[in-house]
Amino acid sequence: MTQHPDDVQRLFDRLVEVLAGRAPHLLDAPIPVSDLYETLVPYRTHRTSLGFDSHQDYEMALLRLLAGEHGLVDLDNDEATRPCTTRRAR
Repeated sequence: MTQHPDDVQRLFDRLVEVLAGRAPHLLDAPIPVSDLYETLVPYRTHRTSLGFDSHQDYEMALLRLLAGEHGLVDLDNDEATRPCTTRRAR
């Protein structure tokens, strides 16, 4: 029985495809989340091919990817927590 990839896996696979085609040197390099969301795999360009029914589905898959589901990416926790720390200090 063939298992179909879930939303997170499809999003990650597309990211790898895009990076391999545009900038293979970034496959093992840190990528700002904003680049992922706005430039590399933006919803408006990839929604149909990724099979997302809504922007919320895309955002949930992105959040799950960044949260470490399937162990596909590592998030630099210092960068991720800095905005929260800054806001709390105000």
